[in-house]
Amino acid sequence: MDDRTAAATRSVFFALVVVILGGGPVRGANAQILSGSILEDVSGLPIAGAAVRLLDAEERDQGVVISDDQGRFSVRLPAPGTYRLAVSRVGYAPARSGLFRVEPDHDVSVDVFLTVQPVSLDSLLVVTKPRVSQLERVGFYRRKRSGFGYFIEREEIERSGAILAADIFYWVPFARVVTVRSHEYDVTLRGCLPTIVIDGYTVRAQGKNAEVGRWNDLVHPNYIEAIEVYLGPAGAPVQYGGLRGKCGAILIWTQ
Repeated sequence: MDDRTAAATRSVFFALVVVILGGGPVRGANAQILSGSILEDVSGLPIAGAAVRLLDAEERDQGVVISDDQGRFSVRLPAPGTYRLAVSRVGYAPARSGLFRVEPDHDVSVDVFLTVQPVSLDSLLVVTKPRVSQLERVGFYRRKRSGFGYFIEREEIERSGAILAADIFYWVPFARVVTVRSHEYDVTLRGCLPTIVIDGYTVRAQGKNAEVGRWNDLVHPNYIEAIEVYLGPAGAPVQYGGLRGKCGAILIWTQ
């Protein structure tokens, strides 16, 4: 088997290299660490900015971390048991590992190989692409042409490999995804909670801590057609009064 064939085979099966690290002092199960690297399957180069999500055997979310500039990540395991990883990064095919077992009092090292998924930049495709009638009706394309705000369309959402709606914002330059309570995530703009509007209805007024993270339950990434992000009122639809505040707003349009 030559190197190219070996690399292709490795990428198809989402190569997972697990090394049990033992020999150190015995520690409580809650101190166990899962670490490793996210690498490109052919070149072996590290992949920075990949979202690495830990799932248990019942597919329950156990937390997410982002790989650093060297492709490395580290996550604390809640307990010994059976887990899998779901990894996503723009420009690479999303992937999920098989289940693996973590025994008590052992740390685990995992190397994950992702396959490059090129993003087409052919301008002719952009010009001839049919518009979504709903987005036309609500003024999405008109606001996008104005040059204010940050706009995300369906193709980018699919490439993100997002599991929760909040995951989409890992790659929005001025947004930050934060953990607000166990297995619940939210997005901040300029360090505070923005207004969340779904299909024209305000589901969370900005700064309302009691509603933190819960908007994720109202919409799944598979059903989001487009997103608008505003840091302030410039360019935003005037009908949403909450956009005048300092926290900005996120407008989500579903299919």
